[in-house]
Amino acid sequence: MIIAFLDLSPENLKRAMVGFLAIVISLTIHEFAHAWMANRLGDPTPRRMGRLTMNPLVLFREHP
Repeated sequence: MIIAFLDLSPENLKRAMVGFLAIVISLTIHEFAHAWMANRLGDPTPRRMGRLTMNPLVLFREHP
């Protein structure tokens, strides 16, 4: 069972990379939406912290 999980065939590696990319993109859009809505409702914190961006490196900097 563990051997099947660690199968690093090209197909499984491709699936893992596509899945990881999909998660990063969806979390980036999700967090941007939070920041945008907070800013729109009058909370200047996201703009002051530089979180009103679609750059995932900025958004996940404080979330290891």
